[in-house]
Amino acid sequence: MNPTDSVLAATVPYLITQAVPSLIIVSASRLLYEGLTMALGQYVEFVVAAIYDGAVLPEEKIHGAHMVLLDGNLRRQRIFSWLTYWRTQQIPSVVLELPDDPSTIVDYLQAGASAYCLQGVPVAEVAATVRSVFLCSVSFSAAVTTELCSRLWTLGTPGKQVTPELALTPRELEILRCVAAGMSNQEIADTLVIHILTVKNHVHNILRKLNLSRRWDAARFAMEAGLTVDPTEDQ
Repeated sequence: MNPTDSVLAATVPYLITQAVPSLIIVSASRLLYEGLTMALGQYVEFVVAAIYDGAVLPEEKIHGAHMVLLDGNLRRQRIFSWLTYWRTQQIPSVVLELPDDPSTIVDYLQAGASAYCLQGVPVAEVAATVRSVFLCSVSFSAAVTTELCSRLWTLGTPGKQVTPELALTPRELEILRCVAAGMSNQEIADTLVIHILTVKNHVHNILRKLNLSRRWDAARFAMEAGLTVDPTEDQ
């Protein structure tokens, strides 16, 4: 263990003192979640509430979990679906193994991630991130903060027309195209292989972000913006 790890081990012994925190891990890699569980235990006292492979969203509501660690090596669309799911559960998520690209990182933050860890960071840094999320004291790099401010400025500039590409996440754009194609929530869920509750949450967020009140308004908005491509054409 190097000196930096020793300092972190000393300053991050527990997330909370009243109870042992409960973590959920979402990863298709057994090596990652078993290795992470063993290594993280050197810095943080915790219990693993559940492990999911990322293929299918759980049907049941998760109770008692404090945080989710989400493998960033999963397919991008799946990550967005899981982030939306945990956000509806009001459980903060940390996406692991992200590339050092501010635009990509902000996409995940916009989709619902509370924090992130870059590819190749030591486990001690993951532990520190977990602690910061639990204590609501997350900080981002200067580059990521600049990207966040840039997007907020673009959306908030007077007279600047809000476009779907600027306001919505890639997954929300997919949902919007489906809505414009006249698909029901169940049809969208079946087409994109996601839970219907996830679809409903996306539609709600789309209406909120575009300042619209009805589903038909969203469909018309999409058609006027040229988002009428068949959502199944790439499948």
